[in-house]
Amino acid sequence: MLKYLKSAQLDNLPRVDAFMVAHFLQNNPYFSSSEIRGVKQQRASQEEYGDTAIGYDQLKRESNQCIIKCKICPEHKIRSKLYNVTLIINEMEETIISVQCHDCAASEGCKHTLAFLMWTHRRSEEPSCTSTVSYWKKPFLAKLGTSLKYITAKQFGPVKPSSTQIARHMDGYEVPLMMSLSLHHLLIEYVKNGGVNSENFLLFCTPRINDCIQKEIEKHTRLQFKDKLWHEMRYR
Repeated sequence: MLKYLKSAQLDNLPRVDAFMVAHFLQNNPYFSSSEIRGVKQQRASQEEYGDTAIGYDQLKRESNQCIIKCKICPEHKIRSKLYNVTLIINEMEETIISVQCHDCAASEGCKHTLAFLMWTHRRSEEPSCTSTVSYWKKPFLAKLGTSLKYITAKQFGPVKPSSTQIARHMDGYEVPLMMSLSLHHLLIEYVKNGGVNSENFLLFCTPRINDCIQKEIEKHTRLQFKDKLWHEMRYR
């Protein structure tokens, strides 16, 4: 695979809608052959295979074209060499130019090309504006059957103060004011004070989160996923 400038992420992938996919498949003779139509086509299109087999996605843009490359793990021999697939999209005209597998005899009509095409389409269905997901990672399917059974305590890294329920047993641990107003910390405080039911919990929270505090929280969480407080406040 060529070295591309950017790893593919949720915020830089091109838009591939259902109409683009339908037009491409309808006008491409490779996807009407007996090797890809019917059950094989349906299976390769499903997220159960594509989302677990596809990884190491990267892309670059040249003029109006976006070229995306990925590696796909074989469905049965997961220890075998990964397949390299390339998808080219004209973003100006919103058309799919080609999708090709570089390691199959049926390079432009195999199930790997279809799996990658539908994977890209699924990423465009409901893009999130509040998170960034990197797809430059090993395919999940390729991790199955590894010899690693456990990790040592040393591999967890340095021990840091915890903000979970165990924190109530730790003396001297202070939660910042804004953080203490999250649902997680309010529940801990509520239980410490003998709370037992949801109705009283709402009464417990009301005086602590007044209009002034709400405005301050809104001000400090405008960066959304880039801000730690935003993640704490939306924690469930």
